Amino acid sequence: ITSDLIVEAQVSAASGFTIAPVNAGEILNEGVEVVLWLTPYKKGDFRWDMDINFTKAKNIVTALPEGIDQIPLATFSALSSLIVEGEPYGVKGITEVGSGKSKEQKKPLSEIIEVLNNKFGTDFSEEDRLFFEQIREKASKDQKIIQTAEANPLDKFQLGIRKAIENLMIQRMSENDDIVSRYMEDVEFQNAAYGVLAKEIYEKITQKHQNDKI
Repeated sequence: ITSDLIVEAQVSAASGFTIAPVNAGEILNEGVEVVLWLTPYKKGDFRWDMDINFTKAKNIVTALPEGIDQIPLATFSALSSLIVEGEPYGVKGITEVGSGKSKEQKKPLSEIIEVLNNKFGTDFSEEDRLFFEQIREKASKDQKIIQTAEANPLDKFQLGIRKAIENLMIQRMSENDDIVSRYMEDVEFQNAAYGVLAKEIYEKITQKHQNDKI
């Protein structure tokens, strides 16, 4: 068991940061290695030796810091790797968590509505999802935000664009006063929404960046 992992976890925005390195979590490592040496043929000065090596290893995240369900690993990719309790370290993508397989494609930012409704007992709808999608579309076309995404991994990107997202929210307050007011006044609500929103913006920008290079 590997304990006290160094991970970057979300912290309250009141601290002046959204992510900070902490020692937390545990990983259970298990594996087996078998080595077999053979001489299948030998005659005179000729000798044929073989070494066969078989290794199988697996790891499972057995604990994360209290109150944290998953931690994104820094990566310059449209597919984020996640640390999720009960899953192998670095499981790919949120839609794969739990089954290890890709699930049916969801509408953009449907996850943010699920997270907020489940965690805060809200009743946000398709109209609210479209509001967040408009924020994502606006942000993904902002040159400063694009440059921040192209120059940084996800965790640094999240630190760098928080104020810009707040400004976009305020600009669109008349379109959805309930969400914007809650976002600006409730730190826990803001952290939950921002974590998903920033990730979606990052993935959209980096995916386009990769497609443009092909």
